Amino acid sequence: MEKPYLNVVCAIILKNSQVLAVKRSEKQHLAGHWEFPGGKVELEETQKNAIIREIEEELRVSIIPIMTLSHVWWQDGKELIRLIPIVCELPDGEIELQEHEEFRWLSYHDLPHMNWAPADIAIVKQVADLMEQF
Repeated sequence: MEKPYLNVVCAIILKNSQVLAVKRSEKQHLAGHWEFPGGKVELEETQKNAIIREIEEELRVSIIPIMTLSHVWWQDGKELIRLIPIVCELPDGEIELQEHEEFRWLSYHDLPHMNWAPADIAIVKQVADLMEQF
């Protein structure tokens, strides 16, 4: 029998050759770490619909999902997580943080210097590879 896992999506929001990162607040697990915003995929929800909903809830902006990168497996305590990065465009709108402490637009060169949440580290490598192409 396969071990059950939780699907979690994260948005790789690209704009002007930079990517959006958000800092976890003091109220959140792994406070002070940076991550790509997102959250759990609800039952019978597509990954694209989940990332659109999560970003609307967390940042109060609308995004357009473009493509999915390779997922990453992460063990968080007893829970097995499949983290699914989805590259997105942000056509317009002002970010209004609802859960996070801070946000930054990062260049390719900034990526290795951030205190990333452990699950996001493998995603950072994929994002760096993607950004290097532009």
